[in-house]
Formats: sequence, structure tokens, C-alpha cells
Amino acid sequence: MRVHIPSSHITPKAVALSRRQLLATAAAGVLGTHTAHAQGVMEPTAFKHATTHNNFLEFGLDKQDPSKHAQSLKTRPWTVTVDGLVHRPHTLDVETLLRTMALEDRVYRFRCVEAWAMVIPWMGIPLAALLARAQPLSSARHVAFQTLMDPQQMPGQRGTFLPWPYTEGLRLDEAQHP
Repeated sequence: MRVHIPSSHITPKAVALSRRQLLATAAAGVLGTHTAHAQGVMEPTAFKHATTHNNFLEFGLDKQDPSKHAQSLKTRPWTVTVDGLVHRPHTLDVETLLRTMALEDRVYRFRCVEAWAMVIPWMGIPLAALLARAQPLSSARHVAFQTLMDPQQMPGQRGTFLPWPYTEGLRLDEAQHP
């Protein structure tokens, strides 16, 4: 399967690699990371690498820890809460979310800040669709994400290397971009 991804949808390589050039070279060799053809078409990363080299620190510090420990994660029942500067704050359980919002299939060229990269398939609900449902106020500028806090299911949260639950954010315009 070959996928064309417009270069306007990709973080510039110089930005993605600027902090960890040495690691980028090592990661490319270890992972067999593919480079783009002149037309911007890339081959998907091997399933084995895409499913065993991950950064979900909730499951541990090693890249293989998520594939070893994620079986403990219960995805039912599960809820997503959208609140803050929105007209329609709400909490949805995963069943309602899947029943009422359209799933999309995409292929992403993913570049980690640690300078490794993969081309991976994704199926899910675009963040922009979830935000549209919540109707952000005109004063809203950012979107914050917070992980589930459950050290019983997520052994990495038992450590103190990060303040848990993990919180990250995007500018609203980034979060609404396809």
C-alpha cells in the first residue's frame, strides 16, 4: 500500500530532527525507517515495529513496554470528558462516542520528538469533530489533554519520572486541523 501525504501536512524534517540528530540516525537504522520518494510517497512501517516501538510512558519507560503491559488496560467502560471554554461541555462513554461520531481511516507519517519516525495506519474520531461537537467559545485558544490516572492498569504511572496524570496541549487551530 502506497500513500501520498501532502508535504503541507508534515512537520518539516529540520524541525523534527533538530534536537536529536544523532538519535535520528540511530533510530532510522534500528527501525528500518523508510525515507520519502521524490513524490512524497512512503511505505508503511512494518507492523512489528509499529506495534512494539511506542512512547506510552503510562506503561513503562522502554519502547517495548506498551506492547507488554497494555493488555491490562480496560477500554470498557470508558469516558471522554470535554469541558472548559466550550458551549457544550459533556462526557461521553466510548459506546456513545463510537455510535454517534464517524470513524475515519488515515495513514500518518509520524515523527516523534525523539527523532524516530513511522508511517502508520490510524482509525478513529478526528479531534476536530469532537471539538466541533463541544463548540469552543471564541475566547478559547488551547486544548489540554489529560491521561487516565490508574496505576493499577498503567504500571508506568507508579514511577515519579513524570507528574501524573500526564497533561499535554495544542493550540486550538492545531487541534482543529485535519
